[in-house]
Amino acid sequence: MTVLSSTSEELPPSGKSGRSGFLILFAVIFAILPFLVHEIHSYDIWWQITIGTDILESGRIPVHDIYSAAGYGRPYHDSHWLFQVVMALAHNVMGMVGVQVIMTIMWGAVLLFCYRAVRKWSGISLASILVFVVAMASVERFLPRPELITFLGITAFYLLLQENRFMSWKDQALLGLLQVLWVNSHGIFIIGIFMVGCYWLFALIDQLRGRTSALKPLSILLIVVTVCSFITPYGLDGWTYALLLFKEAGEPSPGVFQELGELSPTFGKNARAGIAFWLYLVLLAATAGSGLIAWFRSRSISPRTLIVIGLFLISLTGRRNIVLFALVSAPSIAESLSMIISKDRQLKKPWAVSIACIILACAWFPLSGAFYSVMKFPSRTGLGVTPSFYPLGLPQFLKSIHFKGQVLNSSTLGGFYLYHFFPDAVPLIDGRWEIYDQDELEFIRSSSRTGDYWRQLIERYDIKGILLSHSSGEAQAMLPSLSGDAEWRLVYLDQVASFWIPSGVSGTPPAVDLSMPENIPYSFRVDDAFNLSSFLAWTGMREALAVHLERSLQFGQKSEWFLQRLGKVQLELMRWESARESFEKLHQLDRTNTGALNELAFLAYRRGDISEALRNMKMALDLEPDNRDFQANYRRLRQAQ
Repeated sequence: MTVLSSTSEELPPSGKSGRSGFLILFAVIFAILPFLVHEIHSYDIWWQITIGTDILESGRIPVHDIYSAAGYGRPYHDSHWLFQVVMALAHNVMGMVGVQVIMTIMWGAVLLFCYRAVRKWSGISLASILVFVVAMASVERFLPRPELITFLGITAFYLLLQENRFMSWKDQALLGLLQVLWVNSHGIFIIGIFMVGCYWLFALIDQLRGRTSALKPLSILLIVVTVCSFITPYGLDGWTYALLLFKEAGEPSPGVFQELGELSPTFGKNARAGIAFWLYLVLLAATAGSGLIAWFRSRSISPRTLIVIGLFLISLTGRRNIVLFALVSAPSIAESLSMIISKDRQLKKPWAVSIACIILACAWFPLSGAFYSVMKFPSRTGLGVTPSFYPLGLPQFLKSIHFKGQVLNSSTLGGFYLYHFFPDAVPLIDGRWEIYDQDELEFIRSSSRTGDYWRQLIERYDIKGILLSHSSGEAQAMLPSLSGDAEWRLVYLDQVASFWIPSGVSGTPPAVDLSMPENIPYSFRVDDAFNLSSFLAWTGMREALAVHLERSLQFGQKSEWFLQRLGKVQLELMRWESARESFEKLHQLDRTNTGALNELAFLAYRRGDISEALRNMKMALDLEPDNRDFQANYRRLRQAQ
């Protein structure tokens, strides 16, 4: 019985596929593009470009932080410097569209390498379908971030190792060069060494058993990629930083990392809310099922099996690492299926046309905006920067009033602020969490997210302005007290963020008067409406909130959400008839909304219509028979009757 397969195994030829395969392939390409080409909504890209531009202009790679007030002067391990330079060059040529072009090209290369690895074992039809599933499992990481280099590294290493492209010095030099690019672009470059190590281990076992193996070239390659991992401005520190990145995910990680959605548990509630998780589950089940079938047929495994298992274990450390497993699962599934399905077997035309149409129909999801609404991404298919995540008018406003001084900012807008004002000004903090003293970072975050404790930061950092994203935890904590503080005034407001300065500063614009409807920012999208609703609610601007919620109904989306809140605001303003109309509309849209029925019962009771109140309360109680509040209200109404 053969337990381990030789690392120098012969791979089957590619074979031929008919037109049905190409039909599905073209459908896959056109279906993926709308997901891939979307407005930029990544917080990090702003500081990535800024640091890359600074490297190009200064000719030096930073070793100490100069990009934030809280981290100023602290050691800074910039493992992304090469990626930042590439993005800065693209930005210099075409702005943010250039960044999108580079991201699209990189993801195109990742999926192409994955496709080629699958095609060694299957026909075009199966390869195309598998790559489409991989793309959908990776859709949450269609972002211009340094991890793109890791995705490229994994698929390139997998393909070259699978093709035995490690025998000559040229092949070894190519893999070494890829490792150098990897180590200078992203912190988890050690995955490349792990992948080579898997092949080396199998070759060693073959050698010890007296079989022919490629132990010598693989030993040389392992040394080459290991040595290349030290070719970085930081030398040995690169490995230390890689270990730090792996510690970011999971229970032992610092509190700030446990709050990040991308680092939430792989099988957690947040992950399950996205389509990527369910496609990951499909790939996982297919990998396990096809792998077991292959094992029972051949009783052998390859070094690629160990790679797949290793990356699966890494994928369990956090939601963002789902992609690492997805990229290697497809060729693994195809390899296992090749033992039971001929790669030359073609789909019949009706089946191919049906599958191609289903895949093409998936393109409607992002093109219609439904995908971004479901995923709560404030973006749409298109070019440029989303207007729903960044206060695009703020930089010009601050320049027009000649604002100077340190800002206290929502962490999500730190990179945006740095991009527009560096080197003259820097944010308090941004998303580069590893560079900060963790105790100081925790003090800043807890102070800005707990009641009035934000006032401690004003004197400590000599704060002259406050920049708050409506959707941030800082805004939720600070706005209730900030809006009623006579020492601060609101001078800028849009659908994304607010900016505040001390009231005693002369020569600046007057405070924004939200009692006038024309001063309420216009919401371009339903995403904006949600954000602005939060700001108006937290600042206690009920009149303005009512106007805003009425406007928001024009979108025709999430109408139940807006009507529910509009009705409650109208109750607070004692506009009884308007509130009744809002809850009636809500009840018409959602007959199971017990909140609407409860409020309608209250309004009916208030105007003396006990029978109507009882009828509404009875319907609410039928839907939630165990609700004690409903039970008590129903008893009171019966007594009143």
